[in-house]
This record gives sequence, structure tokens and C-alpha cells, in this order.
Amino acid sequence: MNKENKIKRRIIESAQNLFTKFGYSNVTMDGISKEIGISKRTLYTYFKSKEALLEDTVNNLLEDARIRVENIINRFYDGSKVDYFEQLKHLWDLMVEYVQIFTKDFQIDLKKSLPHIWKKINDFKDNQFKYSFSKVYKYAVENHYFKQDVDENILLLVHYNSLSAILQPEVLAELPFTTKEVIRKVYDIILTGIYTDESRKEYEKRKNLYN
Repeated sequence: MNKENKIKRRIIESAQNLFTKFGYSNVTMDGISKEIGISKRTLYTYFKSKEALLEDTVNNLLEDARIRVENIINRFYDGSKVDYFEQLKHLWDLMVEYVQIFTKDFQIDLKKSLPHIWKKINDFKDNQFKYSFSKVYKYAVENHYFKQDVDENILLLVHYNSLSAILQPEVLAELPFTTKEVIRKVYDIILTGIYTDESRKEYEKRKNLYN
């Protein structure tokens, strides 16, 4: 990596830290330049505006997430022995990591200030994570990790639409939990069920009533 690319990388990493910590509106180019230890003039030679810097920062984060998600999914289908539960945990942890990067305050700020960038983040979430979990759940059904009457398409809809509705910044702001705690609670409900053992047995007796 040459000197210019190293400086650009430093700028993006510092900007990411400041944007996600304080929000887009509360960060200035002057503050970013001081954080890195370069002049504001030098900063503007790499990025013409704060918005351009944010866009590059978001693009960098999303590309990193895309590569990491694909690496996890490829392990399920490359013919090698895979620990399903370990890889599922990696995927969930990755989702938690990126949701925590895009904090509630940061998302609310973006939605107001730069809705097109907020939309880019949400479109990525819709496409990339939806695709990845569809592949994982398909694998789970085909390899008998789930009960055979479980339809992976319905499971994906329940899982994805539940998280999509709950992980909106204005919803998260009303909950007394961290984003990570919310995701874990949804995860537990979907994959381990909401019934006690006794209630689950009773449901099995009565489930035809719901047909």
C-alpha cells in the first residue's frame, strides 16, 4: 500500500469511528483532521466534502461485510465438513457487529440528514443478509438440522421481517436493551421457540387447530 492509500485508509478509519460515535451532524472536517493529525487542506485533497467522506466510509464498511458474509456462506457449499452451529453463530455475530457499528443515533441522524446513504445501508441489509440467511436455512433443512416440516422460506420471512421491524432506529430507541441484546432475544425466540417443554408438547397435540 503506497503512502497516499495509507493516508486515505487512516482518514476513513478515523471518520468511521467519529461518525458512528457522535453522529454525522456532530462531526466536522476540522475535527476529523485534528483526530488524524493532518491539516484540513490535506484532508480536502482526499475528500471534497464531509458527505463524500461518509459515502466512502459506508462503502468501505459494506464491502467488508459483503466479503465476510460470502466467506461464511461459501463454507456451507464448498464440499468441506462444516460445523453448522459455529457458522450460524459467525453469521449472527457478524450481523450484530455491523448493526452495532451503525448505531441508533447514527442511523437516526443519517435518516434525517442523508436519506440516500441511509437507504444504501438498508438496501444492503435487505439484499445481503436476507440472501445469506436464506442459504443457511436451506442448508439446515437439507441436512436435517431443522424438523422436516419446517419451510425455510417461511422461517426466513418470520426471521427477517421481525428483525427488520425491530431494528429500525426509532424502535430501538424505545427499547431498554442494547442492539446486541435485541438481536440475541429475537434469535432465541425464533430458533429455540417461545414455549416451555410442557407447552410445546401441548401445542403438538393441538396444532391441527391452527390449520
